[in-house]
Amino acid sequence: MSVIAVSGVLVGIAEEKLGLATFLGLVSMPPLAAVATKAAKIASEKEDDTGIYNKCIDSFNAALTSENIAELILWTIAWASGGLGVFLLIKAIEMW
Repeated sequence: MSVIAVSGVLVGIAEEKLGLATFLGLVSMPPLAAVATKAAKIASEKEDDTGIYNKCIDSFNAALTSENIAELILWTIAWASGGLGVFLLIKAIEMW
């Protein structure tokens, strides 16, 4: 329960400091990047379909299936960690 309360406070502070559009962009980037990464992996393994549009649509649909949810969670954590690291590095350079 306390984790939810602390998260709510941090989200409120981040939204106030960054603005709603920037905050939503930062929050949505890791999951979108995770799905795109998984879809690119699936697309690279498809050899029978030569149409790029169909290959992309099928790959995104396959990336969002429940059997890939664990890998998507790991990719999301990796992308979020990398994004947070870059964000903190930029803030450290601004403070210097």
